[in-house]
Amino acid sequence: MVFSSVEFLFWFLPVTLAAHTLAPRRARNAVLLAASLVFYAWGVGGLVLAFAAGIVLNHRLGLAARPGRRWPLRTAVVVDLGVLLVAKYGQWLVGLAHLPQLLGNAPVHHRWALPLGLSFFTFQTLSYHLDLDRGLVAAQRSLVDFGLFVALFPHQVAGPILRYHLIEPALRDRDVTVEGFAAGVVRFSQGLVKKVVVADAIAPVANAVFASPPAHVGLVAGWLGVLSFALQLFFDFSGYSDMAIGLGLMFGFVIPENFDHPYTSSSMAEFWRRWHISLGAWFRDYVYLPLGGGRSHRVRNVLVVFVLIGLWHGAAATFLVFGLYHGTLVLLDRAPTPTDGPVARRLVRRARTAGLVMVGWVLFRAPSLGRAFGLYRAMVGAGAGLLGHPDDLRKVIDPKVVVLTALAATAFLIPSRWMEARVLATGRTSAATAARFALVGVGLPYAALLVAATNFHPFLYYRF
Repeated sequence: MVFSSVEFLFWFLPVTLAAHTLAPRRARNAVLLAASLVFYAWGVGGLVLAFAAGIVLNHRLGLAARPGRRWPLRTAVVVDLGVLLVAKYGQWLVGLAHLPQLLGNAPVHHRWALPLGLSFFTFQTLSYHLDLDRGLVAAQRSLVDFGLFVALFPHQVAGPILRYHLIEPALRDRDVTVEGFAAGVVRFSQGLVKKVVVADAIAPVANAVFASPPAHVGLVAGWLGVLSFALQLFFDFSGYSDMAIGLGLMFGFVIPENFDHPYTSSSMAEFWRRWHISLGAWFRDYVYLPLGGGRSHRVRNVLVVFVLIGLWHGAAATFLVFGLYHGTLVLLDRAPTPTDGPVARRLVRRARTAGLVMVGWVLFRAPSLGRAFGLYRAMVGAGAGLLGHPDDLRKVIDPKVVVLTALAATAFLIPSRWMEARVLATGRTSAATAARFALVGVGLPYAALLVAATNFHPFLYYRF
């Protein structure tokens, strides 16, 4: 089940909201936990039992933690990381014996399906145990409350990655106010529009270019495909995060922001402070700083973090190179970038950073290194020349797609203060109020109609 589906919008969400509202305060966590397990089971079936077993095991290990007692932490690391490594990387590691296949045009295929949200589950439970070991949090004695921390359905499958100390107060006691609920509806509506109206409309262009043999792709088509994917990924993933934050507000939880207008960044280091914020913060706090941060072996530490970030996204050589690419650029592009100065200079810095990010997205999206390098050749005019483009691309280009792509591309250059989602959700100005009415009164019904018409809108980050 995904947020942008008929089952979720017209059945699961209304029933869950009603049950949560009518339940006694002390039973609300149990209601939400049950709903979250149903939500997860809808997508994975019987694997929900393994998911529940993981919750119970991690809860018991947390209760066993004591100052100076390290075996609960070590057990959690071995079990949680072990499951992740086997499920996500086992087949890939076996496939390393077929190195030419990894480097060519045929990707290594998994023989088993990766359980939805396993990476997010693992990082949340590990952060809980590491914070327990550091004495930053106290063990959660209630299995229901701990289970809800791990399984809370708004963020369960694709993040943001929650830290226990951020959600623990709301697990103990929370109020659902009219203002908070209304802000949640606005934020959810914004995310749904981003996903269904923008990302899904742009996706066929990116799909057509990346699915075509690179030799058939011209320079213009290559860059158009990469730009389309950059926009699709941003509006898809940030749209999911907006929906997760909005759903959290509807139930009284404050889920942290996961994006901060990343395509307006002036350097690669700034981009990674603004993109998938919860993932970057996790690696900073639990990998980079324990390794020594910038105090010692900075180059090694940065490269280790970004290699792990790349491999976190998937078991493929493309993700390994993606991590090395970004780690190297962060090391080379960390000079201060003041916001003052001529507008033209700021726009050039932003355009340069956006271009570097787009080049990296080729590795993220391509099925193999061979296809990625083939598309790079096309992007410099060595494929089908300047204007050659795939037949499939002609079929999906229409005025609506052109307009949406042009409007979405303004995310590269518009100042962040003009695109502030929180102002839209809670602002007191007449413009913010009018925007809320337009979003909820027009955008939400239109997006819901699109959902009802197609009823298949998978999120890109569901596969991670």
